[in-house]
Amino acid sequence: MILLLLLIFQKQYLNDQEIERIREAQEIDKRTAVFLRIAERRLDALFGVRSDSRSKEDYGEYPTGSPAELLISYVSVYEELMNNLDDAYERRKGQLLDKAMDMLLKSCNQQKRRLESFRPKTQAEQTSLKKALETLDTVIEGAKAYSSQ
Repeated sequence: MILLLLLIFQKQYLNDQEIERIREAQEIDKRTAVFLRIAERRLDALFGVRSDSRSKEDYGEYPTGSPAELLISYVSVYEELMNNLDDAYERRKGQLLDKAMDMLLKSCNQQKRRLESFRPKTQAEQTSLKKALETLDTVIEGAKAYSSQ
C-alpha cells in the first residue's frame, strides 16, 4: 500500500500541461530546456515568485505545496531529466546532447545559488533542501565530466 502511494505521488509532481510540453520536446536539447523550466517553476513557487504570465499559459498552474513538497518535486524533475539525458547519451545524440549539457550546467549553477539562499524552517524542509542540493551537485559533477570528454 505504501509503495502504491509513493508511486502515485511520484507521477503527481508534473501537471498535465508540463507533461504535454515534455512530450512535444522530442530533441534532447529542447526537452532539457523544458525540464529546466519546470524545475525553475518549483523554485519560483518556493520563493513566492511568479516569473512570467506566459509560463502559466504554457505550463499550467504554478506548483503548490509546502516548501518541503516543492523541493521533493524539484528533485523528482531533475531525476527524470537525468534519466532522459542518460538515454540520449547511450544513443549518442552528439551536438544536441552537447547543447543540452551546456544548458544544464549553466542552469544548475544558477539554481544552486538560489537554493543556497533558502532558509528552511522545519526539519522536513532542511532534509528536502539537503537532498535538492545533493542532487544539483551530482548533476553539475556529471555535466562537467561530460563536457571534459
